[in-house]
Amino acid sequence: MRLSSDTRWLLRVCPGVLAALLAGQPAAEEAAVQVYECHQGGKVTFSDEPCVGTEQTVKIDYSRPDAAQGEDAAFAAQAAEAQAGAVAQAAVLDSEILNLEQQITNQQTERDARVAALRQQLAQGTEDPNPSAWQAAMNQQIDATYNNYNDTILAQRRRLDQLQAQRQSLGSQGQR
Repeated sequence: MRLSSDTRWLLRVCPGVLAALLAGQPAAEEAAVQVYECHQGGKVTFSDEPCVGTEQTVKIDYSRPDAAQGEDAAFAAQAAEAQAGAVAQAAVLDSEILNLEQQITNQQTERDARVAALRQQLAQGTEDPNPSAWQAAMNQQIDATYNNYNDTILAQRRRLDQLQAQRQSLGSQGQR
């Protein structure tokens, strides 16, 4: 098992982390663990196995945590995991909300452009032998285009409302 220099720092600064890690391990017969500090390619890693190259043996003394400390560490880990999950869920929701808002804007722009093009075509008139039937067909096409886009936009807005409600329900838990 190799430990990074960040993990080593964490173990120094937060001895409770080591206690939490060891709480689930079977009882140790000795109160010291042999760890190898390896220097390879400008990086420092830690391992319970000897490394190739320049190495230094480090002894880490620890006391096995009692049951209450183990439970406290497990509870703290669960709370941190729940908070991380809320932050991750909030980030996903934020991304989905932004994406959906952009889709709605794009649909509105596309709808307006297509309706404007149809109205321009209607204003230019036709050489159709039955101009009133052509105008009625063009007006139907304008209405259908507008309504089809609006149906899509309304469905997207309903989904957006759902996402925003989910995001709001996370409240301050989802704050980064």
